[in-house]
Amino acid sequence: FGMIIVMLSEALDTQVRSAAQVWAISGLPTLGMIPELAKGRRRMPTHLRVIGQPYSVFAEAIRSVETRMGRNATRTTGNIVLVTSPLPDEGKTSVSIGLAGAAVARGRRAIVADFDLRRPGLAGLLEDTSGEKDLLDYIRGDAEIDDVIFTSSSAPAVHGVKANRPAPDPGAAIASPRVETLFTILRDRYDLIVINTPPVLAVSDAQQLARFAEQSLLVLRWGRTTPDLLRSAILQFGETLTGVVFNRVRYRKHARLDYGDGIHQYHRYAHDDQSYALLRHPLLRLRGRHSELA
Repeated sequence: FGMIIVMLSEALDTQVRSAAQVWAISGLPTLGMIPELAKGRRRMPTHLRVIGQPYSVFAEAIRSVETRMGRNATRTTGNIVLVTSPLPDEGKTSVSIGLAGAAVARGRRAIVADFDLRRPGLAGLLEDTSGEKDLLDYIRGDAEIDDVIFTSSSAPAVHGVKANRPAPDPGAAIASPRVETLFTILRDRYDLIVINTPPVLAVSDAQQLARFAEQSLLVLRWGRTTPDLLRSAILQFGETLTGVVFNRVRYRKHARLDYGDGIHQYHRYAHDDQSYALLRHPLLRLRGRHSELA
């Protein structure tokens, strides 16, 4: 009876969970599926996990996205990638930091610019210990660009442009001509510039910043975004999106539902996780027929 309940709930599930669903709804490719981490493992900063644990499934997923973005880039250096999401708490800031970390791990120069001027939080996630000057000071003309670029205290190769507090008028700040000057300077200094922006369904900031970017990513929280939310986000953005990235994917459940994506194959290849294969064959597991999975 319990299995029937589970099967029925999954059959009635309307959330977008696979690359095939994203393609059918939007015609956009899915560039990566980043796994959900256990609560006890979320304390390590994203950039350190990508740089310091290269064989982890998490790092591999982030690197896959960064590699595919680099392959589609129109410039050899100075590429700007905009990252947004339909709603808050989808993980766009973590994805932004992860992309910069993956680029640094490949020997590239990378920086994340925090243009979520309503709920800034990049500096804390990158463990910034620099001075008080920030992006808003630069936009007002009270600071130069070198005053607002900081390096992560735990990974100095990862750089950021921070906002210390919410902007009084985010729209006016983004429209400032000094923002264009900022990106012109960053293009000359870095191979990859990642713009972290607010959710697209909440405010129009991402649309305003899209004119500076060569590529734009939409981050979806796996098992949370519905088809209607995905369609609305694409219509609201109003610009060409490069692709979608699923965040906080429950790999085991994804494999059990047999969507056909290859996200779990790296885990099996790198770690030879037989128990993972057994999860996809519950009847064989119950019967103890492990040899049939060899």
